Amino acid sequence: QGFVLEHLMSLGSFGSDRALSWNKKRMKRLVVDYLLRQGYHDTALHAVSADEELGHLVELEIFKSAQEIVESLRNRDCGLALEWCKQHRSKLRRIKSKLEFKLRIREFICLVQAGKVMDAVRYSQKHLSRWAYIHMPELQATMATLVYGPCFQQHCNKGEPAENAMDVDDQNQGPQKEEEQ
Repeated sequence: QGFVLEHLMSLGSFGSDRALSWNKKRMKRLVVDYLLRQGYHDTALHAVSADEELGHLVELEIFKSAQEIVESLRNRDCGLALEWCKQHRSKLRRIKSKLEFKLRIREFICLVQAGKVMDAVRYSQKHLSRWAYIHMPELQATMATLVYGPCFQQHCNKGEPAENAMDVDDQNQGPQKEEEQ
């Protein structure tokens, strides 16, 4: 962000040529930002490689990290997402996010689906018990999967099953990734 501020300060007062140059650079940054947010990472990286200064104006590392997390969730692995939650726990608490809770429920259900009931019980004691006072109804429905199986969870959460906690395609309403088109 420091580079962006320095770039804006270097523009000084606006003349017609300076304003035109600034607007072109701004438009390029907005397009690259849009491409990154919509999942067109290869196209965005190509645009950045064509304009070296543009790379300093866009938060590429944030998008790269987010893409890695999304890919791991698509592969049914919550590890990277949970690590991110751990690093940003105070921010998530401040906005009252249920992300970590949903990821923990997803991991619990994966254990139940794999037939590892005792591992699921231990996992719930270690990771889910702290959420009981906030999310008791959802937690009770999740625990019922131990008795009735993972399909029971879908009927209890009224359209928001924990099964979908990892369905990142439903969370991202943007276009498909470039490789899939």
